[in-house]
Amino acid sequence: PAMDVYNWEQGFFVQDDWKVSPRLTLNLGLRYELVTPFTENNDLLANFDPNFVNPTSGQKGRFVVPSDKTLPFLDTRIIALGVVTAAQSGLGVGRGLVRTDKNNLAPRVGFALRLDSKSVLRGGYGFYYPTSAAQGIRDPIATNPFNQSVNKQTKPDPLQGWPGFSHGFSPLTGGDVSSGFGGLPAINAVPVGLQQPRIQQYNVTYEREIAHDTSVRFSYLGSTLSGLIAGVDLNELKPSDNPFGTTTGDGVTACDPENNGDCDYSPADLSRQPFPGLGDYLLTYGNLGHGRSNAFQTQL
Repeated sequence: PAMDVYNWEQGFFVQDDWKVSPRLTLNLGLRYELVTPFTENNDLLANFDPNFVNPTSGQKGRFVVPSDKTLPFLDTRIIALGVVTAAQSGLGVGRGLVRTDKNNLAPRVGFALRLDSKSVLRGGYGFYYPTSAAQGIRDPIATNPFNQSVNKQTKPDPLQGWPGFSHGFSPLTGGDVSSGFGGLPAINAVPVGLQQPRIQQYNVTYEREIAHDTSVRFSYLGSTLSGLIAGVDLNELKPSDNPFGTTTGDGVTACDPENNGDCDYSPADLSRQPFPGLGDYLLTYGNLGHGRSNAFQTQL
């Protein structure tokens, strides 16, 4: 069925103005935000736990789903790699498969200082948390795990490869990919403890009356962003000059992607992946990004 998700986003705050003196007024506030994970009404979510190691086989990683209702919709290759429900995982997650971020306290402070009868200095500082981005948490574990594909070459490739097959080990042809490639599930892993990004905003403004009903304003506006959500590939190969996926699957016989379409991963190829049996792009997310913004404004 179509994706049908919901979540709760709640904010609680206290705020007051305090007139310290006839010339100085302070604005003080504190906000608390609670954003719950997305829940899918049909339990069509699937996350990946890269930290799990099977104590029997030593295999790294497992899939986590909200309940047994999810299983009929999963690719059989995902089920073969190992699946547990949220209740069985021991990760402290519910049907949303990530934990609720509960530490989003956001203090705010502002001031207005009258310098003289025609000028005033204003400023402010505050913490802010952007609402939970759908593409950052929901989509990687909702739509993506259920859109697996298998590629099969059914006719000769009309495009010539570069640099081509002449050297005997190029797995790329510029066109359709053989059935050997694309046969591994490509999935995403959202850390169960992912936090909301944090944005600090601050400003200082000087205003001056220069004539009747006319004033000039000079402002500095700044922001510091931390914990921005970014992705990294967990299944990336280490740098090497050893070819990958260039045989028929036995690790010895060179494949011919142009004429035969017989390239496949060998056991030695797969063993070079941090997570053998998964696709060559295993995207995980984290609070890895940061940024700065500075601006100057004038207004008459």
